[in-house]
Formats: sequence, structure tokens, C-alpha cells
Amino acid sequence: SPTGSARLPPLTNQFPQWSRTTPLAALPQHPCSDGIAGFRRVSKKCGGEVVVGRSEGLLLPSMSADPLLHIAQLEQNIRWLHEQHQLMLSSLHQEVEVLRQRNRDLQFQLVFSKGGITISHSSSDSSPEDKHKFVLSPKECNTRTLQVEMLDREVTELKAALAEANANNSSLNSLVEQQKKQVMALEARAVEADYEAKLEDAERLIRRLRRDNEDQRKEIAALRAAVSKNSSGGGGSGRHS
Repeated sequence: SPTGSARLPPLTNQFPQWSRTTPLAALPQHPCSDGIAGFRRVSKKCGGEVVVGRSEGLLLPSMSADPLLHIAQLEQNIRWLHEQHQLMLSSLHQEVEVLRQRNRDLQFQLVFSKGGITISHSSSDSSPEDKHKFVLSPKECNTRTLQVEMLDREVTELKAALAEANANNSSLNSLVEQQKKQVMALEARAVEADYEAKLEDAERLIRRLRRDNEDQRKEIAALRAAVSKNSSGGGGSGRHS
């Protein structure tokens, strides 16, 4: 069948059913300058339907000096992009399955339509292959052929949308990899800043201990001098007596 060549990535999770009410919106071929806002997202609606919409819930990188906050935002963006990727694939899977089912139904109706098919019985001496012949009226044949052509055209459009979605998914994967690298760089920077702060604290502690040690050394020297003075004074008074 025309749809037999469609090969989609396998799904591992269950997703809500999506009924096609409008043609699948074409995704943008190029992301916006920020690499995020140009993508469409797949969002859930009431009643279990899933539709394609604009991107929401994606946090722009914060200009805050706190690297941990920036890391948390980037990790949330990565999780959001993976979720939208899965929802998009689920929607395309469901759309292809709906079109395949419709194509099978139309082909079945094309062969076994009650209104346009008559059964003629041949004589007993005819061959077994000619005993039952299905004759389709020209009007019914034209109608069914038109429906099949329309369905084939719709499948072709869906394949084009799927190819475009795969291209956009490649862009999303590239964006995810870039954000992962940014997260790793920020984590390394945060660790380095933490080490520098600890090193400064250690240096301050060493300087303070050195000052305390010097003060104690001076105090000990003064005590020794006082003891020596007292000892020499006591010895002199003993000799005079």
C-alpha cells in the first residue's frame, strides 16, 4: 500500500489518542535566533486529544550570576524538549495509523461495495475461476478511485510533514547537546569557584594562625625574660644576706 513505506521510531509509552480535525501544521524549517522559540510543541487538550501548538514552558537562560540556577533552567529545558519530541512522534504515529486504517477501509469498500457490485453466476460448465464475477459500476469506481487518490495525497503530505519533523528533531537534538555542554561547563565553573573560595578561606586561616603563633612566641619570650630577671634578682639578694 502507499503507506507501507512509512517507518517511524518505535514507541515505548502509551499516549492519548489524537483525532485529526485539521491538516497537520507544518513545523518551521529553521529555529529562531534563540534556538528555542521557533519550534512548535505538542500540547494536550481536554478530551484526550493532542494538537500541535506553539512552544510553551521553555525557560530562557537566566542572566543571573548564580550558576546553579542557570544549570537548573537548562536541565528543565532539556527535559521539556525530550517530552515535546516524544509527543510529536506519538502524534505522527497515530496519524499514520488512522490514514492506514482509512486506506484499508476504502480499498475494502472498493472491492466489496454493496451499491456498485453485482454478482453474476456463470453456467455449470464454466471454469471455477469464472463462476463468481464482481462487476463495479463506472460511477462507483470513479468515486472510490477519487477517494483513494485523496487519501494517497494526504499520506504524501503527512510523509512530507514527518520528514520535516525529523529535520526539526535533528535541530532539537543539536540544541539539547549544546545545552548539555553548557550545563557541564557551568558545573565545572561552579566547582572551580567553590574550590577558589575554599582556598581563600584556607589562606586566611593560615595567616590568622601565623599571627596567633607570632603573638604567642612574643608572649613566651616576654615571660622568659621576666622569669630570668626575677631569677637573677633573687640570686643577688641571697648573696648580700
